[in-house]
Amino acid sequence: MDRRDTFTKEEWELISHAPMKVAFMASAADRGFIADSRELSAFPTIFADAMETYKDNELISFIFDDLNHHREHADLRARAEEAKKQNYSLTQTLMEDIVKVFEILQKKASKPEMVAFKKMLYNIAFEIVNASGEGFMGTGNKISDREAAYLEKLRSALGLP
Repeated sequence: MDRRDTFTKEEWELISHAPMKVAFMASAADRGFIADSRELSAFPTIFADAMETYKDNELISFIFDDLNHHREHADLRARAEEAKKQNYSLTQTLMEDIVKVFEILQKKASKPEMVAFKKMLYNIAFEIVNASGEGFMGTGNKISDREAAYLEKLRSALGLP
């Protein structure tokens, strides 16, 4: 049985889109052309690292398989710019989606899968905001106040210490 068959189509969509949503919102947490470019260009490396780190987690492996085969995320810049325009309402919606994801996973996933998924989502966001910095050409502080606030909201939504 395919691990995805454990979930309804709507549940799987919500779960499988969580990594990209977290990444987009991390990129949209702050404004700036250079920061955007660095953060967006970091997406492939950050996702490849996450795939390698969690390759033994069946749930996460299927999520990345879907992300790799459904190229609906092709225009990252356009999606990130749209997210920036609606930043605060989208952040709230994302946090609500994260809560829904883990309500589903509590019923249909193992505790180790849930813990790994939470850590992975947070690590993706953390690595995205660390891909650039404030100040001239991104050479300042790595994490801005807005990015730190986003990470804290995400940490709280994920129930991480």
